[in-house]
Amino acid sequence: EGWNVRGISAKDIAEKETAFLERQVDMFRAGVYHSVAFTAVARDMLGIRPKAACGLSLGEVTTLFAFCDKNSKQSHAIFPRLVASPVWQEELAVKFNALRRAWGFAADTPVAEFWGGFVVHASRERVQHAMIELGQQVSCVRIVIVNDAKSCLIAGVPSQCQALLAQLGCLSAPIEQGMVAHTAEVAQYKPQIAKIYETITMPERTCPECAGVELYSSVGDRVQPLHSKRNVSIPEHVACIYAELADFERIAKQVSADGYKVFVELGPNDARSVAVKDILRDHRHVSVAFDRKGQNAWRQILRMSAVLISHQATGCQVSRLYHPTLLAAARAGTPKPNRTRKDIEVNNRFPYVQRQPMDRPDALLVMHQKEQLQRQQPSESAAAFRTKRSKLEAEI
Repeated sequence: EGWNVRGISAKDIAEKETAFLERQVDMFRAGVYHSVAFTAVARDMLGIRPKAACGLSLGEVTTLFAFCDKNSKQSHAIFPRLVASPVWQEELAVKFNALRRAWGFAADTPVAEFWGGFVVHASRERVQHAMIELGQQVSCVRIVIVNDAKSCLIAGVPSQCQALLAQLGCLSAPIEQGMVAHTAEVAQYKPQIAKIYETITMPERTCPECAGVELYSSVGDRVQPLHSKRNVSIPEHVACIYAELADFERIAKQVSADGYKVFVELGPNDARSVAVKDILRDHRHVSVAFDRKGQNAWRQILRMSAVLISHQATGCQVSRLYHPTLLAAARAGTPKPNRTRKDIEVNNRFPYVQRQPMDRPDALLVMHQKEQLQRQQPSESAAAFRTKRSKLEAEI
């Protein structure tokens, strides 16, 4: 779909975003593209040298594409299977027939009456305790994602979710749920999901994209590097990701315990990097994000790069973000031509300050103003200025 970004209203953007969240195939396509593109920017443009990669839900799936060119080239073959699959068109999305059968809802019952989601600002343990207390009153409510130590995502029959929220008495917010994932109801569809991903293979350690990088798996009893698992089938592995609880707190803690201290979120937005800061608040770490909602993309990347450069060891540098001509001019002290700017002096005040040559491209915005100001001619006194102004007024 094509639309004019400059001409669209905030209301239209919100409507298109809501509609997009309901199109699971498009979400998968966007997720894979975003992961592959930003991984390339991080490695090829910023020079970041990753040692490991982890993700949550679809984020974990997309690492199989971002760190394996062979899988990335197979992604186009997956889209037609996703579109044609009854799993994502009838059973676990769109019509949600799996929930209708499991929970006893008629075929003509609106989806909004039996499926909705909420972000709950309470720990997983607290939510589980409240669910035990309510028993059958929340029999159709599931914890689907654990964001951090203080929040999680629940989904199920909206009225039952509201009852759970009332029991908890905590802050919450509704969130669109366009598919069923990370619940027991998904388990019976794992063979069909694995069939969709049948062309995806284990990223080889010998391939350039994955060399020296540990891809973490959250499937099973513990979080561990994917290559440490024996005889793993990647299609079945992907199916298990969709069927099991997505627990980011568990992932972040294990990755940190294995010695990885710098976390770079590829986005979109910065939910995971913010979660890392909360989860690892008592441990040494650095957590930054490529993207942040409401922030200028260019400035956000520079802010992120500044943090990584200051902490070193990641290989991050920003010289490749600038054109070689601009870098050469900066080193030579030549100001970039600007047709719209004029050098204006008011009574010999505020003259243009010439930039000094830079030693490093990372310091393009640094100016030795003190040295420049020492070279400037002293400005005329206030008394001389008043005299000159009086003569001009008299002539007028």
